[in-house]
Amino acid sequence: MTDLPDIKYPETSPFFEAVKAITSLRQHVELVREFRVLFYAQDQEPDKARREELYYRFVEMGQRLAGLCSEEDRTKFLLAIEIGRASNKKGFLAFKDEMVAVTDS
Repeated sequence: MTDLPDIKYPETSPFFEAVKAITSLRQHVELVREFRVLFYAQDQEPDKARREELYYRFVEMGQRLAGLCSEEDRTKFLLAIEIGRASNKKGFLAFKDEMVAVTDS
């Protein structure tokens, strides 16, 4: 992992447990770990520009991981992302509102 923040995140979560259970991703442990750090880092980063950068890296990593999945596992992966968003709804909604405000200005 390069240029990732040193953050605190739960050792286990519904999101990460769902991702770890995806057969196609079991051989990509480091990528999954980086994806998890990016997921939690967005919410903890105080700098707006850096938070946006982390978000885009998270999206890119998600696309990369989805591409490594079988069709069935890709569906499970996308569901896992939604589980994560739902479990961090407050942080996700705050970030979304911030992004909308930036694009509206």
